[in-house]
Amino acid sequence: MAKSQVAGKKSAKDWPSSVDFAGAYDALQKMLATYEKDFNVIPNKAGRYWLETKHPAYKGKPLLFAGVSLHKSYVSYYFMPIYVKPELAKDLSPELRKRKQGKCCFNFAAPDAALFKELKQLTRTGYDCYQNKSFLSAMDDTRKAGTKKKAAAGAH
Repeated sequence: MAKSQVAGKKSAKDWPSSVDFAGAYDALQKMLATYEKDFNVIPNKAGRYWLETKHPAYKGKPLLFAGVSLHKSYVSYYFMPIYVKPELAKDLSPELRKRKQGKCCFNFAAPDAALFKELKQLTRTGYDCYQNKSFLSAMDDTRKAGTKKKAAAGAH
């Protein structure tokens, strides 16, 4: 197996020759900007745009909703609702699933209208989840239960 294919990772040589990192970043950032009124913008560093909850939602701290980061060889779209609620990923198209790295990250080298449209719909679904206070408190309850479980396992 080629080094670039290890664990589903893509290297720069795997991308199409028509890369447009800035275009991908701008399109994804614009998609997220529609949610700014309901989230805090984490101080915008060059090539990084992130949104987090306005109120504590996890370990007494705000929770990341989504973000875009410009890297050397790709643009990443981080989408936390899919990490918290994995069933949101069950209907991903095979094409978008190929872009998924880890639990909640999608990598792109250029804008892709069809995939960005799918991400836009997924983002809206995740936004709806985040607006549900019981969703956020259930997530923190799950974290607390996991912490107790680890503590109990360590006591043996």
